[in-house]
Amino acid sequence: MSIKFKSVLFAPTLLMLFMSSASATCVRDGNGAVLSEDTPSGGPGAPLVLQDSNGWGDACGAIPDAYTVNFFKLGICTTPPSFNDLSSCQFILNSSTGVPHEIKFPAESALATGDFSIAAGTYGYTVLLLSTKLGITHTENFSEPLVGASGTGTTCWTNGKITSLSGNSYNHTDYGMIYSSSPTSPALECGSAGSASPVISYEIIDTFNDCDGLFSGAATYPMSDGSATVDLLQNNGTSPASNCDNASKLFWSTALNTPLIVTSDSNFIVSFKLTDAVSIDGSVDMGTGDGVAVKMGADPFQLNITTQ
Repeated sequence: MSIKFKSVLFAPTLLMLFMSSASATCVRDGNGAVLSEDTPSGGPGAPLVLQDSNGWGDACGAIPDAYTVNFFKLGICTTPPSFNDLSSCQFILNSSTGVPHEIKFPAESALATGDFSIAAGTYGYTVLLLSTKLGITHTENFSEPLVGASGTGTTCWTNGKITSLSGNSYNHTDYGMIYSSSPTSPALECGSAGSASPVISYEIIDTFNDCDGLFSGAATYPMSDGSATVDLLQNNGTSPASNCDNASKLFWSTALNTPLIVTSDSNFIVSFKLTDAVSIDGSVDMGTGDGVAVKMGADPFQLNITTQ
């Protein structure tokens, strides 16, 4: 028996977990501003923002104003999936061109899957294919003024730059020129709260190690609901990425601790957790000694599909 469904509900409760580590949560003052230092001592990576339980550091995590993801596949499987064999999988979403979706906390919205059919049964695995180009739109307030791309102030915001997890600058095969953010070339604007005009910036998840001889396009992670395997693929969605330049899609599969049971009465909910899903990165300009708001990077996620 196969059950036909409409678009699924998307709830903003997903924690991004595809990076090797995530920033600790930002500590804020009584006005909600991130505790920061405008003249931190030391070189790049010197203490700049206060992290919950970790003390002062060069980055901390927050909930982004908006997170944009382009989905190609979202499915559930009865046997271990891989990008070579998805024969046991049933798809909630399966698009060759991708379905962009903006996630905001605490809003709920429907993912534009269109109608889809899922056979009744027990599914022990989930599978997800998405673009490695992840969008962040965010404005952040700080307790002390920080330097941005063209100004200084206690408010900093995304300015449309494309950066990468590796931090390298190069011409990506599918996404064009990558901006290498640094203390002397930040990928954020800063100024007064009234002058903030955030636009979507992007982070490319281009490696799980680095781009120079130690490129890694695969990783495994223990999850609260199972064990995840992540692979970076080329744009065709099947060939493994061979370097940072052609890492265009991210393949994510999870072996579930508790299998999903699909019946004729099932409803699907896909959840995201946006806690700490933006990494607020800073550093020190060695020439001036000033604290710099370098970029807002895309921090880690865990897909959670439930049935009701």
